[in-house]
Formats: sequence, C-alpha cells, structure tokens
Amino acid sequence: MGNPLPEELISKDELGKLKFEYKVREGIFNAPKSYWLDAEGEKDVLVQLRAMLAKNGLSNNMRINLLQKW
Repeated sequence: MGNPLPEELISKDELGKLKFEYKVREGIFNAPKSYWLDAEGEKDVLVQLRAMLAKNGLSNNMRINLLQKW
C-alpha cells in the first residue's frame, strides 16, 4: 500500500475493524495462508499451510521461484 490506513479503520479491540500487526518492508504471498514478511522491528514472519510444508519448509528463493512459474 502506498499510504497508511485511516485511523478509524484500525482497532485492536473493536469488532469489524482491522488490527495493525506489522509494518512490512517486503512480502512474498504464494497462496492463501502461505507467505513471508520482512517486518520492521520483528524477526521474519513466516506462515505456511501444513500441506505446503516440505521437510524443511519453503525457503524465500523457493517462494520466488514458485511466483515466477505462475
């Protein structure tokens, strides 16, 4: 996104609003619930579907290769 979300759309407690979790510098989104984020002030955030996990998971290079094949 080019701009931050308006404050009236964000709340950690209010139902129906978005929760601010990370300020992301870069992200790779391969499929629903399968992504990697480079978030400011955090270690890398990695989320993978169990069905997509190999023995050692997917490396960032593997994720980029998957995107290029689509």
